[in-house]
Amino acid sequence: MEYNEKKWWQIIARAGALTSTVCCVISVFQYLVIKKYDAFPPIRYDSLIINFFALACFIYLAFFPLHFRAYAVLFYVYGVGNLLDNGNILGFLCIFVCTVFLFITDFFKSKKILKLILLYIAPIIAMCISGYNSGTINFLITIMHILGAIYMTGLCRALFFLSQPLFPGNRRSPPLVP
Repeated sequence: MEYNEKKWWQIIARAGALTSTVCCVISVFQYLVIKKYDAFPPIRYDSLIINFFALACFIYLAFFPLHFRAYAVLFYVYGVGNLLDNGNILGFLCIFVCTVFLFITDFFKSKKILKLILLYIAPIIAMCISGYNSGTINFLITIMHILGAIYMTGLCRALFFLSQPLFPGNRRSPPLVP
């Protein structure tokens, strides 16, 4: 990559470190006020663990901004932690972004299906635990939010890829609105 691209990724990592620092402070207050009384230890400490892990990763990425597998690990841990914590849409989006970073680093070059299956075991377990703790209605709402996000992501993909010209030599692309 060019020097400019490295600088942009360094700025992104520094912004992530700043955001993670704020998240760490919030999660400490959340633990002191709410979570220290939770009976289930993984949920009691998950916010602290994922936010301090994210901060450590972003600090590492500020020095090594082109280590894209570090982004993948960061988003995987953050995603699984968020799915465990309350099963929110941010957890799903983090797992999705992790998968994208793994694809661009050729992680799935061989044994793609097996790696994808293994990659999604922890998020599914985290969702099940979250569903058990939050109740059926909240779990179903979370599932519907995730399905909605998948649908919207698919719409964006269709918008970008289906609006391209059908043939490379054809300069006229089909109109988006008839």
